[in-house]
Amino acid sequence: MKDFPFRFAAHDAEIVDRERVFDGFFSVSKLTLRHRLFKGGWSECFTRELFERGDAVAVLPWDPIR
Repeated sequence: MKDFPFRFAAHDAEIVDRERVFDGFFSVSKLTLRHRLFKGGWSECFTRELFERGDAVAVLPWDPIR
């Protein structure tokens, strides 16, 4: 298996804006983000919702080869 040639770190993504849209038993934040592109430069800004409920972790495995 070959190594994936790109190495990204935390500074390669930026939270442009964060808005708390729900705050109850759990909370939901609306994030506006952008990230570095493989071809160079930055992506357009886009939004994602972040579900937060205490101390928990979720992992989304990603295999760039397969």
